[in-house]
Amino acid sequence: MTEFITILGNLPRKSNSRRIVANRRTGKPMVIKSADALAYERSFMAQIPARLKTGMEGPLALSAVIYYRNPLSDLSDELLCDLIEKSGMIKNDRQFVYKVLTKKIDRLNPRVEFGISRVIDK
Repeated sequence: MTEFITILGNLPRKSNSRRIVANRRTGKPMVIKSADALAYERSFMAQIPARLKTGMEGPLALSAVIYYRNPLSDLSDELLCDLIEKSGMIKNDRQFVYKVLTKKIDRLNPRVEFGISRVIDK
C-alpha cells in the first residue's frame, strides 16, 4: 500500500527556476536555482519524515496531485522527482517507470500530494 505525503507550498517549475550568476571564484557565468526554488527545496526537505528516507530501489510508480496557486502554471513534475531523490526516499528518479500526475488549483493552499509504490516487474 502506498502512503501519501503532503508537501505544502507552490511547486515551481524546474525550467523556470534557474538564474545565471557569476562564479565568485572564477567570474565565469553559471546556472543555479532561483531563490524560490531554493526556498521550496528547503521546505520540502523539512517536511519529509525521516522514516520515509529509505532509498527505495527498483522500478517505481509515482502518483501525484499538484495543487498550483495559479491556473496558468504548467503541470511539471521534474523538480518534484529531483527532490524526492535528493531527500533520500529513492536512489534515483530514473527509477520511475510509471507516473500519474494530476493538476488542480488551490489559490490559498498550494501543495503536492504524492505517493510512491514499487512496480512488480514480470
